[in-house]
Amino acid sequence: MSPSRLCASASPRLTLRRFFNASTLHRISLADTFAAALARGKKGELISGDPAFRPLENEIKIAWLREDK
Repeated sequence: MSPSRLCASASPRLTLRRFFNASTLHRISLADTFAAALARGKKGELISGDPAFRPLENEIKIAWLREDK
């Protein structure tokens, strides 16, 4: 099975496990990890202003909130 097909058919459990591994690498919170995995699993967009998600920009679609100054 090709890598692209394997990723497309990955179960939610595998996606969550992958993001948990990324959370230790990128040092993001468990709640942020779950939010990122949910966005990926549902093929949705994560809306956040938290810079902790920056390392995951290539993994999930993120709509960045702007800071009002």
